Amino acid sequence: MREIMNLMKKEKLFKRVLDLAVALSLLVALAPVIISIAAFNYFYFGKILFVQCRIGLHEGPFKIYKFKTIFDHSYGKEQLGEGLSINRWGKFLRKSGIDELPQLWNIIRGDLSLVGPRPLLPEYLLIYSDKERIRHNVKPGVTGLAQIKGGNSLDWQERLLWDSIYVKHGSLKLDLFILLKTIPYLLNRDSVHISDSLTRYKGSLKTKI
Repeated sequence: MREIMNLMKKEKLFKRVLDLAVALSLLVALAPVIISIAAFNYFYFGKILFVQCRIGLHEGPFKIYKFKTIFDHSYGKEQLGEGLSINRWGKFLRKSGIDELPQLWNIIRGDLSLVGPRPLLPEYLLIYSDKERIRHNVKPGVTGLAQIKGGNSLDWQERLLWDSIYVKHGSLKLDLFILLKTIPYLLNRDSVHISDSLTRYKGSLKTKI
């Protein structure tokens, strides 16, 4: 038992070191891209970032950072419902996954890991089943098992099921597998539906709004 605990501690430490190494390296390497996108965003939206409260490890709240992609008004742009709208620039950021780049800072802060269940909204804590709630037993991630299995093209039942499977069977080997599978997923994001990414979980009803 002690050997198992020591192995788990070593894996946890290695995962944190990997998170920091990759996040810092990407932040430095992509600095020109990040600065350029920030400038474009300020021009298009008047704001650079989208900041929202999400729930992380042990159900603790934190602020997640993304590049802003959606307008708060719909004049002359594609309407998404709920008073929101998007243009070609916002679609490009979302479909390419570039809007997630500011989450490198979340990784450095320790809010996120490279791999783990995607962090969701605080109100979902009130409607999770016991099986779904175990997703908070591990640190959330930028990518995860649910993402390489289809991401937002999956319904909520499937997404949360894959999250539960990851928590139960998580390992460094599985993390590396997910990271490798994430690369072709990012290169082939034509199947990403913008409207699907705005749907919300409604508990046992498993419906979208």
